[in-house]
Amino acid sequence: MTYANTSIQNNDPIKNIVVIGGGSIGWSASVGLARGLQGQNCQISVVDLPTIEPALISAAPHIFDYHKILGIQEKSLLQSGHGKLTLSQGFKGFDAVHEEIFNGYENSLPEFCSIELHQVLNWLNINDYTPYSLASSASKAKRLALPKSGVDPIQSNFTCGMNINNAVYTKFMQGAAGQLGVKRYSGAISNITTHASNGFINELTLTDGTVIKPDLVIDNSGFESLIMANTLKVEYTHSPLNSVINRQVSSQKNTSCTALPYALHSIHELGWMESVVMNNLETTTLRYDLTKVNDHTAKQALCDITGQEEQQIHNTPSGQRTSFFYKNCVAIGDAAGFVGSPSVENLVMSQRMISKLLDLFPNKACLEANQNEYNRRVAKDFEQAFDYLHMHYLWAAKTHQQVPWLQALPELNSRLQQSIDLFKSSGRVAYDLNPLIPRQRWINLLQRSFKNDGAHDPLLGSLPQEKAHTFLRQIENKIQILIREFRAYN
Repeated sequence: MTYANTSIQNNDPIKNIVVIGGGSIGWSASVGLARGLQGQNCQISVVDLPTIEPALISAAPHIFDYHKILGIQEKSLLQSGHGKLTLSQGFKGFDAVHEEIFNGYENSLPEFCSIELHQVLNWLNINDYTPYSLASSASKAKRLALPKSGVDPIQSNFTCGMNINNAVYTKFMQGAAGQLGVKRYSGAISNITTHASNGFINELTLTDGTVIKPDLVIDNSGFESLIMANTLKVEYTHSPLNSVINRQVSSQKNTSCTALPYALHSIHELGWMESVVMNNLETTTLRYDLTKVNDHTAKQALCDITGQEEQQIHNTPSGQRTSFFYKNCVAIGDAAGFVGSPSVENLVMSQRMISKLLDLFPNKACLEANQNEYNRRVAKDFEQAFDYLHMHYLWAAKTHQQVPWLQALPELNSRLQQSIDLFKSSGRVAYDLNPLIPRQRWINLLQRSFKNDGAHDPLLGSLPQEKAHTFLRQIENKIQILIREFRAYN
């Protein structure tokens, strides 16, 4: 059978979109497109190729922004235990005083005399902001706090992320896609042809003989990137951080341990470790540099930690495509790039890509101006994600001075250096419009990384320090009262 639309060389509306690759990324992309284009008589299809995705995903609060756009209710996921609200990212062994510390999902923290809290802490030489953060304090106590709308800056100015069972989330999105009329093809792609005049993707032939003529292709086919890389020859640019970590091995096991309201990150002598614990499942991932650590050594190290010999290993080259939207193809997931940064999962990155695509949705001609603006916006997300990851490495290097891989970090780019210099000189952090990493989370990370170097607003010099100490004690006491009222996280 042949499913076709008319010429892709004109300015008519797009009527046929094909997502190459399923999994949580591919299916949530299809739902986003189907919902965003509802009423426009546009057929969305998914060629459900096998994908390599983690068993558990620790997604930042952006995932709820995407769900809100789609009108999706997460209630069934949360009630079944296959989705669990989270409050922060946890870090073990990053601080000489505290075994575990938490960077909460704050939008902001209470202000003292209209001056930001981190400025006050720097002024008073207080290194740990956890007692003054409801999200971080609740994480430490393993209790579930929920933001409440209102004027109270303690209870209203944080958000939740979500730990997700990826297989269940994929089925959840498949169900939503089916209700929206998304077609599913299960055969592999045997042939890809391009249009002779403009190089657009013209036909996709499946192994069962089905021929699809897409107006727009969403490439979610992994690092091998069947469309963007292999067919359209769009190059992949490695991040400087690729010299630090470019491979990962992961394992999963059934567990009876209590779920955790965060993903836990730690430093191993071979690389960066991440653990996510749900009620009945735990995943552990070790990311490392293949040029310095062979796979056998990494697998043995992970087995020693988890006791699991069955493991999944694959390349995770840190970097991105030189273009994310080219011809009539948009790359998402690993086909677009890979970061591996705390709270910046590929699922969230890809959902933001789909949101940006809907905001700049093209016609069949896929005009270059639209492509350029889309590429600029997505590149900005990758830029922030890599800077955020680099900052975590710098923070870890301060504590783990004997770990070789942390002593070989690439030089800071001018953008990140300016952010650090600004914070160290005045305690200030620049604003950005619709950032991937919200400003308060940058403040939290910089506060952790430069706790002995952070300067403060000179206006504080005119205020009484005792009044500031009283202000902080009031916040800490209120948070402890609130935490006692929260239920245990389980």
